[in-house]
Amino acid sequence: MTVRNVAVMIWSSQLLAILLLSAQETYYLSHYEEYLKTSFPLGSYTQVFIPTEMAISSMSLGASMTIFSSHLLFDDKVIDQVIETRIKLAYALARQWFGVYITAESSNDEWLLDGLAWFLTNSFVKKFLGHNEARYRRYKENYAVCKVDDSGATILSSSAAYQNLHGTQCIGLYGKIRSWKSVAVLKMLEKQMGPESFRKILQTIVLPSPETNHSLRTLSTNEFRHFAKKFGNLDRSFLKDFFNSWVGCCGCPELRMGYSYRKRNIMIKLATLRGCTAPPESRESNIEWPGMMSIRVHDIDGMYYDHPILPMYGDTLELFEIKCHSTKNSLKSVGYDDGGVALPGLHKGSDVVSQFFWLRADPEMEYLAEIHFYQPVQMWLNQLSKDKDVVAEAQAIAVLETLPLSFSVVNALSIFLNDSEAFWRVRIEAAVALANTTIKDTDLAGLIHLIEFYKSRRFDAYIRLPKPNDFSDFAEHFVLEAIPNAIAMVRAADKKSPPEAVKFILKLLKYNDNTGNPFSDVFWIAALVQSMGELEFGKQNIFLLPSVLKRIDHIIQLDRFNPSHNAILTTSCIRTLTQVAMKLSQYINIDQVTELINPFRDLKGRWFVRIVASKAMLDLQFHYNGIDAALQLFMKFIKEEPTFRGQKKLSVHMSLLCQIRGGGSHDPVDDVKAGTLNALIHLLQTRMSFNNMFLRHYIFCILQILAGRAPTLFGVSRDGIRCHTEILRELKSIFAEYYQENKSLVIQNLSIQEQNSPLQDDTVSTVRTESHQKMKIKFKSSNGNVSDNGVTKLKFKSLSALYAPQIERNKEQKNENRGSGEEKDSDYNVERKRMKIERQEVELTESRMLASSSDQKEKQETTKEVTPPTTSETRPPDAAVTGSYRKIRFILKER
Repeated sequence: MTVRNVAVMIWSSQLLAILLLSAQETYYLSHYEEYLKTSFPLGSYTQVFIPTEMAISSMSLGASMTIFSSHLLFDDKVIDQVIETRIKLAYALARQWFGVYITAESSNDEWLLDGLAWFLTNSFVKKFLGHNEARYRRYKENYAVCKVDDSGATILSSSAAYQNLHGTQCIGLYGKIRSWKSVAVLKMLEKQMGPESFRKILQTIVLPSPETNHSLRTLSTNEFRHFAKKFGNLDRSFLKDFFNSWVGCCGCPELRMGYSYRKRNIMIKLATLRGCTAPPESRESNIEWPGMMSIRVHDIDGMYYDHPILPMYGDTLELFEIKCHSTKNSLKSVGYDDGGVALPGLHKGSDVVSQFFWLRADPEMEYLAEIHFYQPVQMWLNQLSKDKDVVAEAQAIAVLETLPLSFSVVNALSIFLNDSEAFWRVRIEAAVALANTTIKDTDLAGLIHLIEFYKSRRFDAYIRLPKPNDFSDFAEHFVLEAIPNAIAMVRAADKKSPPEAVKFILKLLKYNDNTGNPFSDVFWIAALVQSMGELEFGKQNIFLLPSVLKRIDHIIQLDRFNPSHNAILTTSCIRTLTQVAMKLSQYINIDQVTELINPFRDLKGRWFVRIVASKAMLDLQFHYNGIDAALQLFMKFIKEEPTFRGQKKLSVHMSLLCQIRGGGSHDPVDDVKAGTLNALIHLLQTRMSFNNMFLRHYIFCILQILAGRAPTLFGVSRDGIRCHTEILRELKSIFAEYYQENKSLVIQNLSIQEQNSPLQDDTVSTVRTESHQKMKIKFKSSNGNVSDNGVTKLKFKSLSALYAPQIERNKEQKNENRGSGEEKDSDYNVERKRMKIERQEVELTESRMLASSSDQKEKQETTKEVTPPTTSETRPPDAAVTGSYRKIRFILKER
């Protein structure tokens, strides 16, 4: 198979990256073909890279082709972009199998193709990026799914859910959650049947079917369920409960577990409290999660034993017994009372005994569940230091960070941070946890450990200054890159950053030296700049603020003459300036900060800089003046932003600000004026929103958030809302009847005036006014709801946005027909021409008689009324949508 990479209007410095990506794509392809035991089904594969501002998203799929945003490209000197780009390219290639070659049979089956593509991508991550990277990513994804999966918006396969979501289920946060949940469900199924059986299912799916003539095929959830029963040897009842609970419903199991140990019979009693992340009204009561969860006991002899004793579904509160495998001669003191009940905070010097080090629930992540396990602090410390599984280490750090802190916890976190054999992502979590341990009781011990760790890696012991950069060890580089941000998060007793932390970060920026380093340091400098944004300035460190601002200005000037990768230096400086301004809002005027950031919004400048500057100004408006001012500025920026992706980025950011406002008030709409809400609704109906589906969706989400609802279409009832087509059909009939009456009355009066006297202006006005009164009565009788002037406004509110595209299409079609000479004189066109000729005759006759009656206007003042629009302005409706639409809008404007 041929793999090609095409660059469209990108920087010349990125051309080398395309050649490197072409070589990497060969590794992706060979791995997938080996796993699926089949060759690539589409013959060739092309990757197209376009400028970021031209792409609506970072990736767009097509048959044998994928269009990427150019921000994914990187050269051989950039390190931080490698992992993100490789995973994105691997997923795009997997989508060629599951999504292009094999398509979903219906919208309810889209989750399956997305999940299989991510399953294939995870196999690539496990092989090329490491087992720890794959497990850590899965752990974080499962954690996010359990936190968000609480409504019907995250149901994977449900006709009702897809009908309510109207195609928006793949956009935004809920789209990511659905993708992560899809691959988690498939991973659970793989655990139940075994890796080889699941692999055989995928090989059967991608195998071309000899029964069909075409090369493409479809896949449904029921067909995949049949394969699971055939190749996985799973019971029909298990599969039914599995798909009903995980695929057809929302919510994840929530388990809270604690234990007590009885040393007399060497038995562990486990108490389990069951629950669900979704509320009862969002989930059917008869749905059960199948399967048995394992409890792993780590004995003091260094062995661990799995006990599959915990059913996933059962009573709300249950007790289970677990037999320990160690003998009584191997007792070891770790912190228990005489009855064997675990006591928190005790250490190895205690006089009481136990026979195991720690317990773990679902150690292999066989189930998608939110687990809260309660055990003593010493057991969590044992798990952190002795269990080499990255998930176990991350769980231990997350719990230790929330428990009452002590010097033993600080020391354990410091030891783990210094362990070079530990996974680098978990070491970063340990650094962040150390920053949170710097309270009064620990006397800023966490800050001391962080600084000492950094100095031991990057400082010269003789001159006590940073060494030149050396990024040869990528894992160590990522850990050291996160240390300044952790130091900036340290808070003293006054909730401000210690002066030592500010001085240390400034020293790193001042003495940064990339001489002799083959890799770029732009991400390194950006991390240092962003860490300054995390600082809190107070009386003890405010004298250092000018140095911080001077350093930021120097970096901006440097990036202007030597542009960095994706303008990351300038964007980092803008974010940091915004954070500092908001934290010192009592002393800094918003106009000064706005005047400083506004030049970066130049449309001729770099796209990344413009978008980040716009977000910064929205943040400032929100912080200084509230949500209403931020919404008004947002609508102004949307109208000025020429790119679809820029509009999407700004709308996503504005929805996040609305969520922040909603979290601090029970009724967030109180701060939003009626005019702002009307402007938002009008923006939702404009052509700009119609052309950009992402903008349209996020504006709707903003309105939902302001109304106190979830930012999703799920749950929005459409009962009682009449179809716009029916409304238009009714309006067309009303206006057609009005035109016939108006035309007959005008012709009749014209003939009378021709015989007797010249036609008066007020006579025509009276005739038309009577016709308008008749039309008003028709509106009232048909709609049953009329405003003060007799015209229903509710139904016409969104007609402009609904029918504007159809009007343009009619115009284009008409122009094409005229240009090609293919327009046919159908009955419709003949009738339309006839009506046009009649209208012109009436207008001509009326204009002649009106010109001759100018000398008699004063005599008719007693009968004057409000003159409706002249005949030349009111066009009679025809069978086309365009005429009815223009008539409706014009009548509403005049009435």
